Amino acid sequence: MNEEHKDKRAGVSKGFLVAMLLLVFGVCAGVGAYYYHYSRNMEQSLDNQYNRAFEEVVNYVRDIDVSLNKGKLISSSSQMAKLSTELFMEASEAKSNLGQLPISQEQLKNASKFLSQVGDYTYMLSQKSINSQEITNEEYDTLLKLSTYAGDLYDNLSDMQDDLYKGNINFRRMQAASKNNLGDAKQASVATLTSIEKEFQNYPSLIYDGPFSEHIEKMEPVMLKGKPNISMKEAKAKVADVLKEFHITKIESTGESQNTVIPTYAFSIKLKESKAQISVEVSKSGGYLVYMLSNTSPDKTKIKFDDASKKATAFLGGLGLKDMKQSYYEVKSNVATINFAYMQGNTIIYPDLIKVKVSMQTGAILGFESQGYLMSHLDKRDLPTPKLTMNDALAKINQRLVVQKKAMAVIPTDSKAEVLCYEFTGYVGKQHYIIYVNAVTGAEQKILLLLENKSGVLTM
Repeated sequence: MNEEHKDKRAGVSKGFLVAMLLLVFGVCAGVGAYYYHYSRNMEQSLDNQYNRAFEEVVNYVRDIDVSLNKGKLISSSSQMAKLSTELFMEASEAKSNLGQLPISQEQLKNASKFLSQVGDYTYMLSQKSINSQEITNEEYDTLLKLSTYAGDLYDNLSDMQDDLYKGNINFRRMQAASKNNLGDAKQASVATLTSIEKEFQNYPSLIYDGPFSEHIEKMEPVMLKGKPNISMKEAKAKVADVLKEFHITKIESTGESQNTVIPTYAFSIKLKESKAQISVEVSKSGGYLVYMLSNTSPDKTKIKFDDASKKATAFLGGLGLKDMKQSYYEVKSNVATINFAYMQGNTIIYPDLIKVKVSMQTGAILGFESQGYLMSHLDKRDLPTPKLTMNDALAKINQRLVVQKKAMAVIPTDSKAEVLCYEFTGYVGKQHYIIYVNAVTGAEQKILLLLENKSGVLTM
């Protein structure tokens, strides 16, 4: 009887084991099938995303080609301004969609630069037209060259699009090949990209008054000229010195930047009284604090903005940064971001900009950025002599502006040149504005919309 029960129990155990194995197998098969289909769906979704972005690039480049061809015949300022708006939008959208593709910046560096310059160059021409300045034959020739490059880029992208439709190119596989360094697959995938980039090897350098002109890209930090380079060890000591009030427990080197406008040493800092970690960068030339950011996220506001501003001003003083005037600010997520500009006598020097972030909970300094200041600052600028008086300039602005404040200021142009202006702050109705009048030429240099609310004071 016992043997019989044993046999039955053994049979039940074997049956149960087989059933469990079948169940597990079935579940695994089901899960495997699910993940297979899920993976396939994700791949298809990624393919669709990349293909759609690429198709948008092709369409916008086609529109740029058409617009530039129209531009060759435009003579009126209103039409040039309209064309500029269209081209700026088309170029921006083309670059935005190009940025969504798994393509390295190096692979299409010059083509990307071309897209940046197209809108900006036509904007410069529109401003000349609006200011009754004649567009020269040389500038029209440049427009013709841009049109030729746009046509070539469109033709190459169209060929690439045909290969995409035929399955010869797949952006997702191109990305995987690049990550895994699959030589043959990678070479085959980027062949068309290489041919496109070759078309732009002789792309002309444009020298003009716009933010993407070549002379701006090659600008050097004014304040760092002639300053000796320091070592990593010296930079670390500099961090410990300028941030001594932070009660640092550890400073760890995290590397250095090379191919940047301001080469720096980077550090990670841990504090004694807080779990916060602070990232810091110090310039190799001169050892100036360039950047600082804490990972602290204040969860409430306890102090007034005026107190935060005083903390920021005191911090700048501790760094030896004097004659700094608070300009605009924003309070967001319990953090005040305050802009400071240098004062030369009674003149505001807006290019010499420094930003400081302050916790509205504790008053602690959470961030600092001085690139604008390091790029532009001189202890004493040789400013031009105004050819207009304050009253002369005031007479040139729209008389509907009710002026509240007047000042003398240096402002940057799009080309990073500097212009001495009279600054008039006032309002029309409930809306506040700032108008800048060139103190030498009398031209209305810039109009800014002043946005004032409980979050701060910003300009647009």
